[in-house]
Amino acid sequence: MHIILTNDDGHSSPLLRFLIDYLRTIGDVTIVVPKEEQSWTGKSMTRFRPLQVDEIKLGDSQAFCVDGTPADCVNLALYNLVPEKPDLVVSGINIGRNTGVGFAISSGTIGACLEGNIAGIPGIAFSQDLASDVFSY
Repeated sequence: MHIILTNDDGHSSPLLRFLIDYLRTIGDVTIVVPKEEQSWTGKSMTRFRPLQVDEIKLGDSQAFCVDGTPADCVNLALYNLVPEKPDLVVSGINIGRNTGVGFAISSGTIGACLEGNIAGIPGIAFSQDLASDVFSY
């Protein structure tokens, strides 16, 4: 199984490592994440400038870091970075809830999965609402 992994909290999100570790036990993972936090971007795409893509290390994993939105990350992965169509897009773990229509349509986490869905690839978006006294980011 080949999985594209992204998020909307950026490459430095501490919750990203949990998904990387788990997904690597079930398949090959291509990690393509935003350079900076991209919360509240929905499925927006960068239009008026070229995207910068850098290769980085996340723990012991190679990753692509994009100065764009989560949907940009998935689009670049699908059409430029991976040679074959992946089986699944996974996005998250988002720091914060994505419940209700307002949160869902504004979520970069969900927007990344929608970009995969447009290409016929199923997606799973993970979000976790954490109280500030439990988790500080």
